[in-house]
Amino acid sequence: MNHFITLKELSLAASDNITHHGSFKSKQNQSAFVVRYTSLHNWLAIIDNDYILDSFNYFGIKSAVSNSQIAYQILNGDCSEFQDDLPEEISQSCENVYALLHARYILTGPGLQAMRRKYESGIFGQCPRFLCQGQNLLPVGESPNLGIAPVRTFCPKCQDIFESDCEIDGAHFGPSFPHFFLQMNQDLNVILAEDHFEHNFFGIPIEKDSDLLKNRIKRGDETST
Repeated sequence: MNHFITLKELSLAASDNITHHGSFKSKQNQSAFVVRYTSLHNWLAIIDNDYILDSFNYFGIKSAVSNSQIAYQILNGDCSEFQDDLPEEISQSCENVYALLHARYILTGPGLQAMRRKYESGIFGQCPRFLCQGQNLLPVGESPNLGIAPVRTFCPKCQDIFESDCEIDGAHFGPSFPHFFLQMNQDLNVILAEDHFEHNFFGIPIEKDSDLLKNRIKRGDETST
């Protein structure tokens, strides 16, 4: 018989597992939630356990996510007895905390390495423009805040943004990730292709800074010649 876990039970478990110094206990393995969540979304890096355990990395997240204290404990595995039977509200809080933490983690050395492996494998897709020659894309969020828009993709060559098939919140990556990634991985030697494109609308050339071009939906539908 399944036992429905109440918020009170989760809160008590979370409180019992916080050390006297307010930092998290040390763990050897990733929590079941982290393993399960990242296995469902292969665009996401698996956040290093030491990073998850460091309470300093959660600065500012507590006020942005409800039930954040419980979520912290579930992410670091201290509420292991509740991992497989979470109320929907708590599960969503865990996802939200992971999203905001992930956006910070991928700007660190280990996070950049993890994202580079995904980028080089082409997991985020390729630019649809012919002159970009299959350039691998990078994920980008419209906003650092939750609930604004799903993740989109950025082409390092033409510098354009496209809609993606991935439906996870763009806050997992934030708006600054692509440029920071490229700045920290200059050995990738991505050659900008923007100057090689002539944007046009039904065959009529238009300036790349025109209002018409800016208002077009970024689906790679601009014709390049």
